[in-house]
Amino acid sequence: MAGKKKTTYTGLSLQAVYEALTNEKYMTQRAIYTGESEVSFSREEKKGELIVHFDRFIESDIPKIMKKIYTPKNKLVEVQTWRKVKNGYEGEYVCDIIGKPPIVVSGKFTLKAVGKQIEHMISYEVKVRAPLIGRQIAKFVAKESASGILDDFAYNQEHIK
Repeated sequence: MAGKKKTTYTGLSLQAVYEALTNEKYMTQRAIYTGESEVSFSREEKKGELIVHFDRFIESDIPKIMKKIYTPKNKLVEVQTWRKVKNGYEGEYVCDIIGKPPIVVSGKFTLKAVGKQIEHMISYEVKVRAPLIGRQIAKFVAKESASGILDDFAYNQEHIK
């Protein structure tokens, strides 16, 4: 299951948005605001890239079929890799949802100046290695991922200055 979401920020600089999205305090506040907990955030520069480690727990109202193998509260272990490009930033991420079977949400993102606006795009793809119910799990996680991205965009619109 895959998808893509996009938003546009008006009245903000590219640098302000980038700095917020790679800032421990901002990202921790955003995670807590959107219902996540036990947030851990770190960043490191490596060969011209910024590597962000963003771990947290999330509670979901999971479907009955998933309750046999997952709990409603699950740990997300995410690694983002940011690179500077001509009109902004781009990169990719991998988010492991810890459990058996493991769930992996991965994708790409861009943050770029388009005229006087900043365009932010995030793609996602969900992979689950589970016979019989893997497709149902992936469908649920893809829906939750899309909703989470939109919640993050809304928070960013409201809180990045």
